[in-house]
Amino acid sequence: MPDDRLELRIELDPGADADAEERDDAARALRRDLLDLDIDAVERPAEPAPPGTRAGDAVTLATLIVTMGPTALAAVGGIVQGWMARRGDRRVTLELEGDRIELSGASDADQRRLVDAFVARHERR
Repeated sequence: MPDDRLELRIELDPGADADAEERDDAARALRRDLLDLDIDAVERPAEPAPPGTRAGDAVTLATLIVTMGPTALAAVGGIVQGWMARRGDRRVTLELEGDRIELSGASDADQRRLVDAFVARHERR
C-alpha cells in the first residue's frame, strides 16, 4: 500500500438483538454504498472463526476495511452517516491510524460534527 493510502476500519453494530445474518446484511449494504465512491477497495477482514464456532464471529461479520486516498475520507464519512440515519438505533466505530470514534445515540448534526472532526484530524496536505 503506497504511503498516501489510508486504511479505515469500520465496525458496525446493527443492534444487540441482531443475529449473524443481520450483521452480515448490514455490512454488505454499507459496502455496496461505499463501492460507489472513488476508493481503492472495501474488504471484509479474513479473520479466523473463534474456537468452537463454525462461522465468523459477529464483529468480523460486521467489519469493513476501506482502502483509499486521503481525499476520499470525507466522502466515506458521509456515506457512513447516511447509512446510520437510514437505520435508526445503530452504532458504528471508525478507526484510522489508532484514532477511534464511536457514533451512536447522537443526533444527525452531532454525528456530522464528530465525523468532520475525525476527518480533519486525518487530512493530509
